[in-house]
Amino acid sequence: MDGGAQDSGLRAGTENVASIVAMAAALKEATDNMESTNKKLKNMEEEFLGRLKSADIDFIRNGAKDHVFGNINISIKNEEGEALLPP
Repeated sequence: MDGGAQDSGLRAGTENVASIVAMAAALKEATDNMESTNKKLKNMEEEFLGRLKSADIDFIRNGAKDHVFGNINISIKNEEGEALLPP
């Protein structure tokens, strides 16, 4: 796209003010609730891993000990990744 007269001809169009305001509100809500969200994700993570253990599923947790809660990478012994996906 060719730019308009604004920003030295580098950008065409008008700013989407409604989307900018909505993004600011979403970011504020996310940061205000970050602690409770992390706690919830940590609990879900522990529940998931606990269920794998109680089902005697032989798995290895990949990645660093310090990680983003809710982001889990595991390998299951003798299983191909595609075999674990739903049909």
